[in-house]
Amino acid sequence: MRLVQKSLAKMPHCMTILCSTDDTNGEYVKFYFELPPGSQGSPLHYHDTKTEIFEVLSGSLEMKVGQKGNIKVLRAGEVLQVPAKGTDSINRDNFNK
Repeated sequence: MRLVQKSLAKMPHCMTILCSTDDTNGEYVKFYFELPPGSQGSPLHYHDTKTEIFEVLSGSLEMKVGQKGNIKVLRAGEVLQVPAKGTDSINRDNFNK
């Protein structure tokens, strides 16, 4: 495991790399993110060949997925899969802390 601390959109967060591409022969990467309420995660983006899977362990996470205006709020225990070439961005909701 490797701990990485960065700041996105001037909001602190903590990212722990649970499995790297070195650990999985390039098959996948697994991260654990801690985002404080109200913080912005990644801006709208997509991956050419990789599927992203998001699982919320506590609180809630606002996701912009696919077409413009398509917003989904994930709550603790919910999972969302974004296929390759699908767009997404994440924000940590202020409610349901």
